[in-house]
Amino acid sequence: MKIELAKHSGFCFGVKRAMKMADDALQNKGNEKVWALGPIIHNSQVVKRLKDAGLDVIDSLDSIKSGKVLIRCHGVNPKLLNESMNKKFKIIDATCPFVKNSHRIAESLSHDGYILMIVGDKDHPEIKSTMGFFDGDVIVIRDEKDAMGIKLNGKRVGVIAQTTQSKEDYSNVICELMKKDLLEIRVYNTICPDTVRRQGSCREVAGRNDLMLIVGGKNSANTRRLFEICKEMGVLSYHVEDASQIDPAWFKSKYKVGIISGASTPDWVVAGVVKRLKEIDKNKKGLY
Repeated sequence: MKIELAKHSGFCFGVKRAMKMADDALQNKGNEKVWALGPIIHNSQVVKRLKDAGLDVIDSLDSIKSGKVLIRCHGVNPKLLNESMNKKFKIIDATCPFVKNSHRIAESLSHDGYILMIVGDKDHPEIKSTMGFFDGDVIVIRDEKDAMGIKLNGKRVGVIAQTTQSKEDYSNVICELMKKDLLEIRVYNTICPDTVRRQGSCREVAGRNDLMLIVGGKNSANTRRLFEICKEMGVLSYHVEDASQIDPAWFKSKYKVGIISGASTPDWVVAGVVKRLKEIDKNKKGLY
């Protein structure tokens, strides 16, 4: 069985940065407690590792009185940041720089009197944090179909995308919005460059393999999108969080297997998946 690992796998730049900040904070905490305001990334193995090292996840600041507060990679509502500063907590802001860019654009559009439209998942923490930087009407849509039903005639609209959105899907939404009788539209490309490269790599690898394994957290938006891409291409695909979820029966009569991971999946988890596939390949004749 041939095993191909996509070139763009493992942590993205923003996650690597956040992880270094978390590790540094834990190594230099002294007598201070370090808290994470929400899971730092969408990966249960990483969250557990950090918890074992002393980083406890909290949902609000009400339950703590002192220590260092680490802001998750997806960012938080600025009201929470102000609250933490007022309470004299030491802030470690691990917000992804690309997410921060969306925050700045949202603030600017709010100041200029636009309606803000975000293309993404309204329940995702990145979207919730970005909405907190806009004082006014915010519309969150998922796709081109949602855009068709929006009535914005005579309005001034600013459009941004969740950083893990598909470039193609975002383009389709913009094309649909351009059909409307808007007074003005401002469009910003806020999709993370790693997302574009990773999705492109996913298509390439999926196009030349019989089966795809997408490795990453079930609650990771960018990982789910990679899985969707493979399914849309008609390739037999499985979304697993780690090697323990792999079923050897999947690989019966499969000779070319591709692997790609989400942006918050650590290298050691990906390596574990590759190792498990090699074990399955070694024992394949015995299994079948």
